[in-house]
Amino acid sequence: MSVLATIDRSPRGPADPAAVVAALSDLAALVPGTSVPDLLNAVAERLSELLGAAGCTVVLRDDDGRFRARPGSARLVVPVPAGEDVLALLQVVDRRGRIFDEADAVLADCVARFAGTLAAQTAASARLTRGLDLLERQEALRSRLVRAALGGADAPSVVTLLADLAGKPVVLYGTDLEVRGWAAPPGLGLDRAPALAPHLRAVAGVREVLAGLDADRPTATVPARPALGIGHRHLVAALVAEGRLSGYLGVVEMGGRLGPLDGCLAEQGAAVLSLRLLADSRHDEAAGCERDDLLADLLRGGEDSRLERRALACGIALDEPHVLFRFAVPGPASPLPAAVRRSLVVHAASRLLGAEPPAVAVPGAVILLVPAASRAVAAAVLHGLGDGAGVRRVVVSETCTGPGDYPRAQTEAGRVDELAAAFGRESGVLAVEELGALRLVANSGRVDEARRFAEDVLGPLREAGLLETLRAYLDAAAQVRAAARALGVHENTVRYRLGRVAEVTGLDVRNFDALLTARLAFGILDLSCEAG
Repeated sequence: MSVLATIDRSPRGPADPAAVVAALSDLAALVPGTSVPDLLNAVAERLSELLGAAGCTVVLRDDDGRFRARPGSARLVVPVPAGEDVLALLQVVDRRGRIFDEADAVLADCVARFAGTLAAQTAASARLTRGLDLLERQEALRSRLVRAALGGADAPSVVTLLADLAGKPVVLYGTDLEVRGWAAPPGLGLDRAPALAPHLRAVAGVREVLAGLDADRPTATVPARPALGIGHRHLVAALVAEGRLSGYLGVVEMGGRLGPLDGCLAEQGAAVLSLRLLADSRHDEAAGCERDDLLADLLRGGEDSRLERRALACGIALDEPHVLFRFAVPGPASPLPAAVRRSLVVHAASRLLGAEPPAVAVPGAVILLVPAASRAVAAAVLHGLGDGAGVRRVVVSETCTGPGDYPRAQTEAGRVDELAAAFGRESGVLAVEELGALRLVANSGRVDEARRFAEDVLGPLREAGLLETLRAYLDAAAQVRAAARALGVHENTVRYRLGRVAEVTGLDVRNFDALLTARLAFGILDLSCEAG
């Protein structure tokens, strides 16, 4: 049993009507600035005085919801109503064994009812005060966020501001719950984001909470579920830009309980971040378009100084080495639109390079401008595309170190791409700088003659089982010892086989012209995917 107050006084005579009115007036005057418990204490004191009783006790409900009157000398117990319920009991005590009459009971009942009305007014006044305080704090929060947004604060700065305002950790998520940024009050001592793990997005309970977010329900709470690794409650709001989900904002119940202000903070913060991310996206799109236009002009050629100034404005230094990646694409009969295919190529490259490269679509290809990179990088981008884009071949241009290099690099890469298609090379990576004398074939266009040449030189070696020996010797820069190591045989075995090569083909591998002939033949064979 909870006892708020017990007031013991010396017995007095019955109160007159004027005293009753005065007591009720005093009680009514307490309403604007007192709490319900303090009000009930005052009611108990005034009722004790009016009845001339020794004291009056306020009895509240136990944890089981029942009232238990205090044992002893109670002679009168009256309920304090709260609508159709009972707020408390007033237990009037008189140690002299006095028996209260009906008039006393009526007076006590009137005072108790009046107390119930005052208690309701007090509770309403407290709610109103709390509501006004919340509105004032919400307005201050909105003002801070608006000032931050108008001041050009980026997303990390907004997240830090939200964590400061909430006094709790705040996490910015992507659409798959990947963490994009977070902040927390220093006092919490966190060294990593207390975030929802991405795999939880598919877990029942979390999935429903996220799916239920909309304009009518801007925030929702993910309950703590330690068995799933959710140690705290998370208040989540959706980030929506132009009708599309762009992420989530989470406020974590650490450093204090989640309250109404946190809901407002999450909702308003999500709105500001949605606009910030949309503006960043628009800016990146505009910058991307400018870079794409620059690449198109570089490939066409133009005034070097003007192109260099434009490139610097786009963050590209043309005096630093760059190459072109030319991704061969299927013809117009392909069901995949060219713009979609271009986006897929750019996205695959940006995942590997860490930034979106300039790109243009030309007939039969998508061309990217990237910092000087090896064929291994081009192969990784090609692998990242998968089969869905329908892109299986890429040509890496020669290295460009100035605006004037790009038209020639584009032309050369295009010729090599055409040569690969003519030889039936449908997939893989071709580096222009590695083709050597094969570039002459690319410029001549005499594909059939080149194939016959390669077959005449290397066909007999294939039949004699000597093809890989000669290839290993050429790859080892005509060093017998290195070729033997690559083949896993003795040096004398290599010398013997090279002698057989001379017998079968007439190529003296000690002669430079013979080596050049063999290298060119292997290049043509590799290009036509017939080596083996």
